Amino acid sequence: AAHLRLAQIKLEFGKTEEGIVSLRKARKYADKLSEADRQHLSMIESGLAGDVEQEFAIMQELLRLAPHDIDTRMRYANMCFGFQDYEQALKEYSTVLEIDPTRKLAYNQLAYVYARIGDFNTALKRIEKYQELAPNEPNPYDSKGEILMMAGRLEEAEVALKTALDIWPEFYHSAIRLSNVYGELGDLRQALDYSDKAMASAPGDRVKADLYTGRALLLWRFGKSDEAKKALQEALSISPTLVGAVRMGAEMLNAMGDSTAIAQLYQSYFDHYKKASAKRQWEFPEIVNFLVLIMDAEVPPARVIPLVEAIAGGESPSIAQQLFEFFLGVLYLRAGDFDRAQEIQLEPDRDFIEFLTRAPKQSRRGVWKYVGEAIDLGPAGYGDHLDFCDQLIDAAGKADRKDLEAISRFLRAQFYGKLGRSEELAAEYRRAGSALEEAWRVIGPFENRSGFLRSFPPEATVNLDTTYQVGDRTVGWVSADDGLSDGYIDLGAVLKPSTWAVGYGAVYINSPENRVVQLRLGSDEACKLWLNDELVWQAFRRGEAPLDTDIIKVLLRAGDNKLLVKVTNSIGDWGFYLRVTDDNGDGFEDIRFHPPNEEFEREVVMR
Repeated sequence: AAHLRLAQIKLEFGKTEEGIVSLRKARKYADKLSEADRQHLSMIESGLAGDVEQEFAIMQELLRLAPHDIDTRMRYANMCFGFQDYEQALKEYSTVLEIDPTRKLAYNQLAYVYARIGDFNTALKRIEKYQELAPNEPNPYDSKGEILMMAGRLEEAEVALKTALDIWPEFYHSAIRLSNVYGELGDLRQALDYSDKAMASAPGDRVKADLYTGRALLLWRFGKSDEAKKALQEALSISPTLVGAVRMGAEMLNAMGDSTAIAQLYQSYFDHYKKASAKRQWEFPEIVNFLVLIMDAEVPPARVIPLVEAIAGGESPSIAQQLFEFFLGVLYLRAGDFDRAQEIQLEPDRDFIEFLTRAPKQSRRGVWKYVGEAIDLGPAGYGDHLDFCDQLIDAAGKADRKDLEAISRFLRAQFYGKLGRSEELAAEYRRAGSALEEAWRVIGPFENRSGFLRSFPPEATVNLDTTYQVGDRTVGWVSADDGLSDGYIDLGAVLKPSTWAVGYGAVYINSPENRVVQLRLGSDEACKLWLNDELVWQAFRRGEAPLDTDIIKVLLRAGDNKLLVKVTNSIGDWGFYLRVTDDNGDGFEDIRFHPPNEEFEREVVMR
């Protein structure tokens, strides 16, 4: 039992390898554990192996046997939150508080759920309750600061985060957030000062490596390339297989035009990963990160296929084997080896569909980008893609996964687009509630120096004939159509350069009547949303967000409605998903989308 408790603590603090060692010792003496502890042990092992379905099943059984087991209910609520099942998460956290109204972290988690659904007022009220219960702890003030950051209220966030550090100067989480706040506000000196404070309090090498990566990103943003390179080298010297550092290093070197250094960076990563993989078992999230980086690296398939095959043949969770097979299939397609690819995934495979159905919501950079690539690269007769999409839609319905159903429809639309079946393609978009890419007009890039807070010309008016001078470039409105028909407005594909950039997308929504709808948004990265020139949503964040992350309830008026989206980017992918749906997440058959035009602009002014 002591080994089990120790494993839980180590895993909670991010000490994965040490946690796994303690778990193995607990498993060795499992016959001495109580029945409940044996279930807890199996639950943790399932989570590390990526078997989410089994993990959920064990939790539900534990809660059936002991409905007042607060720790398990909190863990279950946290998983629901991670899956973005916000309705169930609210229910579970509320149940925890019914059992124990003094459970501080339940108020904290409730606040984050409300923030994710855009109810920042209720979120801050829950944090106030947390503060009442823990007035001398830094975390409630840190959480308040993060939620205010999410709402774009950076100056208020600054006050809350400084309060957290006044209570506990070594609370490095708040120092990291303050560094991000000052970076966005354009104050490099203070951003670096708080980066130093976070570094001094970092609890381990992995955290330190992440902090050096963040520091490199900050320095690069402010044009200090040499210092950024040094910080990146520090990160990689501490953790040579840190995906974030490798990805950012490649982006930075690409922006500088140093292709030789990029090749060296990837080769070093592959060498370290291969050596490390031979020595120990990798947990599921690490394998996913590795595979996605392999796919994004601009390296010939022939160079990476042997590496993926070697690691796939080693010890890894059984679910990961399905993922290895799928990614290998896509790599074979890239290499033009259709016979080998045919042996792998993307024909209707029950196990693979179950894996996709039980996986948490993923951003475009996850599996879905490469499922779409497999459809795009495979010859017209390769596999039965349509049957695959149909089975995925059916599985999504049974799992009540509207996000998965929408992605399945986009995959089916992509298949129809490849065959030139435009009417069927458009029908899938209507069911998903999305505008075709050709209906969107986009403009940029504008400079992302405090880009989230700055107001650029498109926020004042959308005039397709107007161009703007940005440095030595002229930018104007262009079509967002990148030829993929995958539901994703890929700003990075049509607006260059895409690093440290701000872009806008505009489309008009025509509704036959006044109607309350949901705008379902997933953006990479921070975003703002205007409907008929009224700001209805903003979310300041770094990194990618899966489809349907933000759900905003709005009123469409009868006739045309102007929708403007602003999205910022640091590095990597840049774009967004946007759906107009009913409360169940289904599109409307009678809503139409069309590109902006001057006639509508005059109509808005007259109204």
